[in-house]
Amino acid sequence: MQLMHWVGCYNCLLTSAKGLKLQRLLSNASRHMRISLPYAQQTLQTLWDHAASQAQLLLLHRWLTKDEYGKVPRYLQNIKLGLARQHAEKQAAKEAALVPPGMRIMPEEERLEMLGILDESRQDIEAKLQVWDLSSHIQLPLSECLLVS
Repeated sequence: MQLMHWVGCYNCLLTSAKGLKLQRLLSNASRHMRISLPYAQQTLQTLWDHAASQAQLLLLHRWLTKDEYGKVPRYLQNIKLGLARQHAEKQAAKEAALVPPGMRIMPEEERLEMLGILDESRQDIEAKLQVWDLSSHIQLPLSECLLVS
């Protein structure tokens, strides 16, 4: 019962503490509750510590339940992307230095398109070669001609 009354007085003390010194507040509280000044100081310190620990728990709860908790901070993600971009640019520069003069590195889409065109051309040429009758165009070497006759 006395503690609940003290908490009420403590709240009153906190709200009216703007212009008064702490010692004067404590002496007023000790006279009002008929308790000794050291006990009032000890009780006030205990209540203050409890309030501070509750505030710390509230801050910790807010920290642990925020959306970004446990995630990589945005600035580190940006740094990582920047480093990856720089590494890719360095690799591209190294590959470009290896290309012989008069040639170029083709983009992947263009390379695949060109390979498709070349494959179609090869298949077309092979189909035309299979149609030809090459037996009439083959000439036997001279040594074989002498043996045949």
